[in-house]
Amino acid sequence: MPKVVFVILHYLAIDITMRCIMSIEEKITYENYKIVVVDNGSNNKTGEQLAETFKENNDIEIICLENNLGFSSGNNIGYSFAKEKLNADFIIVINNDTEMIQENFVQKSIQCFEEDNYYVLGPDIINLEGIHQSPQRDHIITKSETYRWFIKRYLFSKYLHLHKRLNFSNSFFIFKKYLEYDEKRKRNLFTDKKKESVELQGACFIFSPLFIANNKVAFEELTFMYGEEALLALRCTKNEWKILYNPELIIKHAEKAVTIKINGNVLEKEIFYSDNHVKAIKAILSKF
Repeated sequence: MPKVVFVILHYLAIDITMRCIMSIEEKITYENYKIVVVDNGSNNKTGEQLAETFKENNDIEIICLENNLGFSSGNNIGYSFAKEKLNADFIIVINNDTEMIQENFVQKSIQCFEEDNYYVLGPDIINLEGIHQSPQRDHIITKSETYRWFIKRYLFSKYLHLHKRLNFSNSFFIFKKYLEYDEKRKRNLFTDKKKESVELQGACFIFSPLFIANNKVAFEELTFMYGEEALLALRCTKNEWKILYNPELIIKHAEKAVTIKINGNVLEKEIFYSDNHVKAIKAILSKF
């Protein structure tokens, strides 16, 4: 029976991380699995709280980092631990704001590998409004698309900072329209069929034995957060590694719950999101 390891990146929001862990323990019926939680330098002692809570649980490992290393580096710590220390056959990297809702999620992931020989697999990810978030892009992003994406996100980021500094309440209309357009674009990408060569949504990546054998880390450490999906898709394409979306696998996603919890309000959250997105798109452009 293949060994499966879930990797969860924790930061500050212990209630959200606990729900994620409990959903695995309560829903998943597959027997040979473990959970690795990486506390990404939380300064509110929640990493220590998790370690204390699960100190008697042999199926859950808690790794506490001194500093916040961001999404890619933080998850790579957990991935490397799963690969090197736990000898994982499959590594499932999930956001801490996701919840398992299928009892046979792991069995389906393994069966899909036996049928399709994927390197990286992504499930259908449904947020709290019932919106399907994966695939994030129905093809591999091109250089021209990345340039256009950078210009739009850069201008929007500048607008948000101006909005905050001058408190232009009337201009909030532009802010809302941008978010509505971005959400509408993503909704139109949902498909109820398997699809290869797509950009998966980053709340859940399933790494197969083929990927694990060829990669010491899961993600390129070029970004603090955001853009990991595009970078991973480009890397898989370059190496001719199959990246696959399978809607038969489903998870629930409380999108951006942690970011909201940290930043307090919508405007601050979007400034944080946009500034890091601009940096990430620069990293993506460097790969062409």
